Amino acid sequence: SIFPNDKVMKGLTQSGYDAFAKEDFRLAISIYGHILDLKVKQYGDLHCKVADAKMRLAYIQEADGNNNHAIALKAAALSIYKRISSRKNRIKINDVLTSIGNSYVQFGDLPQALDCYRESLEITEEIYGDQPIKVSHALDNIGSILALMGKYQRAAGFFERALDMREDALGKYSVLVADTKVALGEVLFACDKEEIAALAFRDAVAIYNWNQYRDHPKMMRAVKNLKLAESSTRHRGFKEYIVKSDDGYL
Repeated sequence: SIFPNDKVMKGLTQSGYDAFAKEDFRLAISIYGHILDLKVKQYGDLHCKVADAKMRLAYIQEADGNNNHAIALKAAALSIYKRISSRKNRIKINDVLTSIGNSYVQFGDLPQALDCYRESLEITEEIYGDQPIKVSHALDNIGSILALMGKYQRAAGFFERALDMREDALGKYSVLVADTKVALGEVLFACDKEEIAALAFRDAVAIYNWNQYRDHPKMMRAVKNLKLAESSTRHRGFKEYIVKSDDGYL
């Protein structure tokens, strides 16, 4: 055969991974680039194995700071995956969309990131409709981008949906529930809804305490936000209530 056998390909892949693990990104890029060329010659430009190889190379390019190259490779892989209709490919499409969205966030291109996350949410609801935690992560991504864009009221809606799903699936004392309450509290505070924000922060503090996260950065963030909400001049009369309340929102 003119193409390398599985043993040779596994050896190349291992060499590329070893270089990546040692942070020798140039060598890793060279090896994975060679693997990509071999895949193209063997399978053609539009095979899923080629898309897989493009994604592996994209992650290494990204690690080396070559974000433009990484996004181009991810977009090319996405185009290949979209040509073939299967559940397996829908899962890959979803993963790539999220990855591209994350790259755009790093670039500060929030509208492009939002488009990727919205498409990802549609696919997530389609293929993971019976797995609310996966759907909640997709909702959380959109809420986070909208918050960064200053669209706080819209962001709150996505965080509220994610919170409902997480409470139903994990219970009210999950750390993930607390994380969502902090995110929701921050956008509510930005919407001048200090009273509700304070309750959300207070609940998060209670949950972190219950999970023994007392000196954790997440707890510190929640406590800081709670103090800001309590000290807001727009709800001084509410401060005494939230300090004395034993159970807050829970």
